[in-house]
Amino acid sequence: MNPTVRTTLAAAVLALSVPAAHAAKPEAPPTGFDPYRIGFKAGAYRCELGRSVQVRHVSPDIQNATLRWNQRDYMVRAFDARSGALRYEDRDSGLVWLMIHGTSMLLDTKQGQRLADACQA
Repeated sequence: MNPTVRTTLAAAVLALSVPAAHAAKPEAPPTGFDPYRIGFKAGAYRCELGRSVQVRHVSPDIQNATLRWNQRDYMVRAFDARSGALRYEDRDSGLVWLMIHGTSMLLDTKQGQRLADACQA
């Protein structure tokens, strides 16, 4: 993986490492939110350690998506990420999908752990 991407992902993870109960609630996507510059498409994302995340559906405006992880579907919604990554979250479960050019990661913010790293379509 590109060292710059790994560093940016690490910064994004650190920003999310605050326990969910103490973290500020993420804001809605700002006006002008433009996920097309990164590109978010449905399909299988293969990750490190033989893991994978299935993106089953992405809404036409790319504000919502359905992820399949651990034999369960999660509806995720786009939120602003100060790191410049695309951030999609299911607040009920604490599941967060972060995307940076060329790679993605899946996090469990309630448990404070990475579930899948270096995921690529």
